[in-house]
Amino acid sequence: MSQIRIDELSENFAGSVELEYRYLHVFGDVPRKMEASWKDCGGPKGYDEHVSSVYARFEHVAPAPHVWLRAAPRSSMPSHLMLCTVRLPEAEGRVRTGTLPRTHGIQASPTLLLNEGRQRLSGNVGYRIIEANVRELLEGAPGQASWC
Repeated sequence: MSQIRIDELSENFAGSVELEYRYLHVFGDVPRKMEASWKDCGGPKGYDEHVSSVYARFEHVAPAPHVWLRAAPRSSMPSHLMLCTVRLPEAEGRVRTGTLPRTHGIQASPTLLLNEGRQRLSGNVGYRIIEANVRELLEGAPGQASWC
């Protein structure tokens, strides 16, 4: 859902920003998460309705109807493994996976870390907020704190 903002950022600041994608372990065990978090809210059916209501507010996304009832993943771990596999060639320094969320206190997805981790934008942040922060970092006075 937030990818449209990242695409816009990449297009508007081509050559000026560097994006590094990271994984946040939110749905490691989907059945257990549904039981723990959605038990009193309708379980998987309630979560499916929630996802559908959120996506209905955005024109650029259109998941299949009732996807969380028909094809709920067992885990988000395969996505994480794919991301790690793609990064292996660059990881000659062998940085441990999963340290970024703990180091920077990342608790929501998506989270954008800016200014070498000193600024954090989390959750459903609008594009103009992202753009203002990036523009301030790129165009702000050298040696001065960001106004964002």
